[in-house]
Amino acid sequence: MNEKAFEAYKNKIIAISQKAQKPDKQGKRRTKVISSEGIVFALLDEIVDEYNALAKGLLRKNNWSEKFSEKYIEKSLHSIIARVIQSNEKQKDANDLLKNLINDLVNYNQEWIVLVPLSGLVMQLDSIQLGKVTLYTITKERAEELLAKIETIILSTRHTDEEKQQIIQMQREHLLRGIQNNVCAEFRVIAEPGRARERAEEETRRVLDILRYSIPSLYPDNYRVSVSLMGETTRTSRWIPIISSDSKSFKWNSQVVGPLVPFELRDGNIKQMEETGAFKLSDILAKPEKQLTNFEKTLLRTLHWFSSSLTQHEIENQLLNMITCLETLLTPRDGNPIGTAIAEGVAILIRTGVENRKILKKKVQEIYRLRSAVSHGGKKEIFESDVKELREISRTLIMTMIKRKDEFKSQKELLNWIEEQKFG
Repeated sequence: MNEKAFEAYKNKIIAISQKAQKPDKQGKRRTKVISSEGIVFALLDEIVDEYNALAKGLLRKNNWSEKFSEKYIEKSLHSIIARVIQSNEKQKDANDLLKNLINDLVNYNQEWIVLVPLSGLVMQLDSIQLGKVTLYTITKERAEELLAKIETIILSTRHTDEEKQQIIQMQREHLLRGIQNNVCAEFRVIAEPGRARERAEEETRRVLDILRYSIPSLYPDNYRVSVSLMGETTRTSRWIPIISSDSKSFKWNSQVVGPLVPFELRDGNIKQMEETGAFKLSDILAKPEKQLTNFEKTLLRTLHWFSSSLTQHEIENQLLNMITCLETLLTPRDGNPIGTAIAEGVAILIRTGVENRKILKKKVQEIYRLRSAVSHGGKKEIFESDVKELREISRTLIMTMIKRKDEFKSQKELLNWIEEQKFG
């Protein structure tokens, strides 16, 4: 950080500390109460805005948001502001405290290994690399290796021998209950622990997008395959009583809700995933963000909305998510009617022959009108057959774009190509 920027940050800290109020004070618009370093104080209205700008500014500086969470930065700022409030030498202490924080941020280099437990997956493979994470089952052997590392750390602490054994036993129970025999996503990163966990979950969710994209080509709909972070998808029996209003009869409806079978990562499925382009998507995810083309970023956003549609329970939300999937890739930039442009783009990209394209264009337009009715509170009924057809259209479009991803550097290039085909 250059000297001018450092002075600006330091002066903001001093100004905020001088305008801090007693904790019982209330702002007209906003109040932020902070407890740190043995004192409690409140920031009011525009001072809250100044504080937020200060925290966000530090996160954006030198891509520090890659290593540090907002909570981590805020905790550090709370401490500095509290100590400056109590200081008799505000300029000196603000300078020293901020300098120490900047040094800590610049020099942080601890790597963490994060294991994110997953639901709905079973593996016949030892491990598989997807994007920036590695998936594998926490076998008994792997669990013991992990516990041995944890024990070594615990034994090096200042606790009594009895306390150490109690902590080790508690960690063993957590491990057995939480991750042993489950598939986990391993992510390695240099970042403080809170941000390391956030980034591990972010990267794992992006990999889950790829797996969800693969589900329709591997399993029929009635299998209800679902993959997620652990705890986000459950399987249970739902019992619903149905009683006649005249109290003369009743029925029980029992159904299994949630996934019926798991997603299997095995040789046969891996081959099918290769054919549908899943591993090309994995290669894109594995790239550093700065190396991604505009088109690759657009393709990943398109994939995300398709994946999101598969996690929705309400049929209206499934439809809206898949329409957003198409819009992400094909929304025109010239003000043309969106529905027509998207329908034409889809038809040109995934169909050949004039008549075939006309039929598909008409179908997409019809479904897009359903989207408008849902968004604007209309009563148009959505049928499961419409959603299934839209899902297949969306999946085919993504598959086509994966195969042609090297032809376009940006979404604009794709839209220009579609326009040229109209006059072909």
